[in-house]
Amino acid sequence: MPGRSLPLHVSRRLVNDMIALGRSIPLYLVEKAVDLERVAHERRRASVRISWTALFLKGFALLAEEYPPLRQAYCSWPWPRLYEHDHSTATIAVNRQVEGADRLFWARIRKPAAKPLVELQVALDRFRTAPVEEVFRSQLRFARVPGLFRRLLWRLAYSFSGRVRAKKFGTFGLSTVASQGIYNRFYPSILSANLALGPLDERGGGMVGLLFDHRVVDGVAIVEALKRLEAIMQTEIASELAQLAGVSSVRARAS
Repeated sequence: MPGRSLPLHVSRRLVNDMIALGRSIPLYLVEKAVDLERVAHERRRASVRISWTALFLKGFALLAEEYPPLRQAYCSWPWPRLYEHDHSTATIAVNRQVEGADRLFWARIRKPAAKPLVELQVALDRFRTAPVEEVFRSQLRFARVPGLFRRLLWRLAYSFSGRVRAKKFGTFGLSTVASQGIYNRFYPSILSANLALGPLDERGGGMVGLLFDHRVVDGVAIVEALKRLEAIMQTEIASELAQLAGVSSVRARAS
């Protein structure tokens, strides 16, 4: 049977654009085995389901408030410099089924450190279930721009201003297929800091990786950041989950 030529879906065009732009970014990986037993315990007790993605999303945003390099980006034009954003914006890779095929989109959440876990989970669920034409309208529209002009716009938005870059692309990324039992250690990105989450067992043990731009920060600082992330998860994040469990207990007694 002869082969056939297939057109690129509009979402695939943006993936290809991002990969082309990301080739110029020197990303390196540091990994850590984490023990999040308290988080896993409080997560089971919570009155609502909170995904590990939402938990790490807020935990990393809290970490970035303490570690400015996780909110920084290397800008090469018109002169080499670092830009530091005043808050975090998370960019989460979201896989959706469109026309019977897997498609990749990017969800952005501003200031996740200031949002309750329940609000973050609602936002993630919406990106994963609402019609793609609704939640990813701007990406689909941009993907239909002619290729050469589209990639020029990518370059301008990415290189011209650090503030524009943070607004359009985010300050840190998160991608995981841990729910399928897989640890995707390395994934293409155009951001300076990127979380990679492996599957966690019932006791909250597993691997967490951080892909970072070596032009912005060195590996020793990233090692310390991962240690601090584990501590934040076991304290601030676990405490917020415990509050959710407490609300459930109060409601049960009241009824």
